[in-house]
Amino acid sequence: MEADLRRRSAIFPVLGDNDLAEGRGRAVDYFPTAGRGHYRFEWGGVQFFGMHVWGALSGQSESDFGADSEQLRWLDEQLSQDDVRKAPFRVVFLHDPIVISRGRSAETLQRVWGPLLSKRSVDLVLASWHLYERSQLDRVTYVISGGAGAELVWMPKSPAVIAQAEARRHHFCRVDVKPGAMHIRAVAEDGTVLDSFTLLPRTSGGDGSPSVLQRQARRLRREIAMGQPQADPPLVVRLFSYDCKYCRQLLDHELPRWSRQHGVPLKVHYYDLGLPGTYDLLVAAGADFGRQDAEVPTVFMGRSVLGGAGEIRAGLPTELEHYLKDRLRYQEQAIVPFSEPRDTQAIRSQQFEALNLAVIVAAGLLDGINPCAFTTIIFLLSYLTVAGRSRRQILLTGGIFTLAVFLTYLAIGALFYQLANTLLGHPTVATTINVLLLAGLLVLAGLSAVDTVRCFRGQATDIALKLPAFLQQRIRARIRVFARNDVAVGTASFSLGVVIASMELACTGQVYVPIVTMIAEPRYRAAATFNLLVYNIAFILPLVAVFLFVAFGMTSQRLVGFARRHLTAAKLGLTLLFVTLALVTLHNLGWLA
Repeated sequence: MEADLRRRSAIFPVLGDNDLAEGRGRAVDYFPTAGRGHYRFEWGGVQFFGMHVWGALSGQSESDFGADSEQLRWLDEQLSQDDVRKAPFRVVFLHDPIVISRGRSAETLQRVWGPLLSKRSVDLVLASWHLYERSQLDRVTYVISGGAGAELVWMPKSPAVIAQAEARRHHFCRVDVKPGAMHIRAVAEDGTVLDSFTLLPRTSGGDGSPSVLQRQARRLRREIAMGQPQADPPLVVRLFSYDCKYCRQLLDHELPRWSRQHGVPLKVHYYDLGLPGTYDLLVAAGADFGRQDAEVPTVFMGRSVLGGAGEIRAGLPTELEHYLKDRLRYQEQAIVPFSEPRDTQAIRSQQFEALNLAVIVAAGLLDGINPCAFTTIIFLLSYLTVAGRSRRQILLTGGIFTLAVFLTYLAIGALFYQLANTLLGHPTVATTINVLLLAGLLVLAGLSAVDTVRCFRGQATDIALKLPAFLQQRIRARIRVFARNDVAVGTASFSLGVVIASMELACTGQVYVPIVTMIAEPRYRAAATFNLLVYNIAFILPLVAVFLFVAFGMTSQRLVGFARRHLTAAKLGLTLLFVTLALVTLHNLGWLA
């Protein structure tokens, strides 16, 4: 059937799964060169690249087409050559679709090949499937043509891909290249033109257009100018963070102060990790700078990565000093992230797979050292102890508070991006709670200090932290009524736990983020969910230890007996406790460095 065609036409094939899988097909007998892999040729000035991707979904090893494959490195090298960049058109053809609406595409092709083809200014990608379809993504036109005689397949349309044209017809595609234009038509077996479009040469002639990551970075970043404008352009500082207290302090106070002190205007590119897609940019920047283990908040500037408050405070002023010594050299040597395509999914997978139970438990324990939660549960249990609650009731109340913290973090992990913006987008709530707590602590610290002085003077009956007898009787009666209402106490404890856990979301460490971002990946969902459970259990262990210590170390009888025997020491101890908790609250507000 094809003998006449072969005599009149040159054929440049790529092989498919029916030609290679399980030894099927005779195509290799006719085209042995195609069976050996990828190749390149030029026709009429157009650069063509035939790629050997025939079973990315199943049957073919990912080492043949993955991010580190020899084939992909070859394609990247060929596309970057000067004669290819200056060619009017670049065409890649392969069997497996990279972008398709009514079919399936391998995840690696979407993540790795798509960005590379866009970066290297490929104009047209031809692939095979049992239909005709045309779409465009990141300035690359994708054509699916597989209607030469095989059965037609019409799968449900994917909302992730918008097709400009599609047809469930047997057909062929004709490509005509003329000076300054490439014209493509899809023609049905009866001569009907199913689709027709024209491509024009790119004026940039290569890498003039921004990469996919660069466009994503521009869309997600918020630019903040600091310092007085000068003749030199401002120094770019890239900051990745949540809306945490130190981040606000860094943006509102420390960066402006360092800019003034060194006389260096700054342009801060702020990336909110609570937004979908930002964590991929953090991973890509880490790959560009060669460091993936930095704490959050993370700063990228020059050739340095600074992670966490300690590194930023020690390293950022030093970076400004290096910049002032030789501004031109510093800017020339600075790393500009997002210019190279990065398989961020593969990097995130490697980070996730590197986690083990010991690392997860250790991170959960460290992140669980939560002064605000400790303060709240101490107040809560102390109140219930004074109110005369039994140990069982105190344990139940503390357990409800701890359970609320656990469930809140679990919900945040399972619905990270949906809840993160809501919880982190209202810092006023956390600030208000901390201010009210601080005011109460300062009043209690002041009254306790006065009582301590009076006790030293032998004036114990004049202590300030007590009420007139008639008010004491009324308040005791009201407290007992509320304290005996299990529903009221349980509801209040649970609500406090949710609020406190939400306030501390921005302080989670580097293990929590890789876990929760992988829950959305079907391949890792079960393992990520298990790791999240382990992390959250470890996270609440310090809180459980505190509340058990308080519950078993404090009963009303012990408190009353101790107070009578050691009233002065008790008052001094309370004063120090309230002052310490006030300092912790000041630190939470960011008012104490």
